[in-house]
Parts: sequence; structure tokens; C-alpha cells
Amino acid sequence: MTSVRQPLYVIKEFAPNLGNLADFAESACLSLQTFSTRQDFLDSCSLNSCGCLIIEVGPFGEEELKFQAKLISVGIHVPVIFLSIYKDINVVVRAMKAGAIDFFQFPCSENQLITSIYSAISFNEFLILEQQEIREKQFRLQRLSTREHEVMMSLVHGLSGNEIALELGISYRTMEKYRFNLNKKLDLTGIVELVFFALKTELICPNKILAKNFKLYDGRGELNS
Repeated sequence: MTSVRQPLYVIKEFAPNLGNLADFAESACLSLQTFSTRQDFLDSCSLNSCGCLIIEVGPFGEEELKFQAKLISVGIHVPVIFLSIYKDINVVVRAMKAGAIDFFQFPCSENQLITSIYSAISFNEFLILEQQEIREKQFRLQRLSTREHEVMMSLVHGLSGNEIALELGISYRTMEKYRFNLNKKLDLTGIVELVFFALKTELICPNKILAKNFKLYDGRGELNS
């Protein structure tokens, strides 16, 4: 477990039977944060909030599932774990399909719940880092000129240097200059990194890569010319 105490969020209107979770949070090395209403939680939560949200599900789960959908719609992806004294398979299926990390029925194993909470927190931290990396890459993309962007898209779609020069109506040497500049601006060393960059920023789909046009050279990706 991480040495930093991660927050465990509880919304009181969604926790009528959970009682005082302070002892549970303490035993799990979590920092308990309680909110009176769902709006209080939304107001305090950011897009990059860590931690885990515990929600107790009522007999039909409508309000709880609506709130789960609300979190997603506003871009808050704090992992959610549902607890319930009711056994409703339909609610469980709907919650899990909507992105819930886990669903426990009372009484449940405290150790299993703690394990699920920490798994959710770890996965959420990974997603946050992924999103930060994507935002940084997108920021770098904005530094490219129109021509550099055209060369980049041609490269990641598998065109050779000669094909790109012919398509854009420029010399091969000029194309090489644009390729050098875009790699420098994007902080890349070769075509393999460029392709992964384009995939990460969703500039291309995996099935759009023309692998036949690529070869490996000295451990780096190069294009056939």
C-alpha cells in the first residue's frame, strides 16, 4: 500500500446504513472525507481527484446509478464502489456496466473491501497519469506548423520519404527538414516513437498503420524510402 493516505469519500445521503466509517478508514490507512450531499461532493471534486468513493445502494438503485452517470458526464472519474444490503442482480449489472469498480453485498469481508479500494485507487492514479501524458503530447502538437503536421500524418500512415515529397510537391531534402523539425518539437527520435505518439493522441487508429512500410534499423524505426 502507498505511504500517502488516500481519500475515502462517503456521501451521507448515500450511506444510511454505513454508520461511522472512521475506524474502518483508520484501519485501512485511508483518509475519510464525508460530504452531506452529492452536490457538496461534486463541488469539491476535481477532474484529477484521487481516492475512492463508497456509495450505498438502495432497494432499486435509481438515484445512485443516476449520480454515477452524473460523475461521468461532468468528467469526474473517481472510482466508485457500491455497497448494498439488497440483492438485486439488475442493479449490480447496470452499475458495473456503467464503470463501477466493485459491488459488495452486506455483510462483506473487510479485507476484500480494502483490497478493492486500493486496487481502484491504483488504477485511478494510472489513468490520471495517462491523461496528463496525453495533455502534454497534445500541447506539443500545437507547436507544429501546418506543413510539419502534414508530413507527420503522412509518416504515420506509412508513406515513404519520396512519396511524401511527391505528394506535397516539395523536395526530398525539404521533407527531411520538416521531419527533423517535427521530431524535435515533439521530442521524438524516430518513426516508432512517432507512431506511438499518434496512437496515444488518437491521431490515427491502430488498423490505419501500414506496417509493410516500416523496418527496424539500429533499434529505431525507419521508413523505407
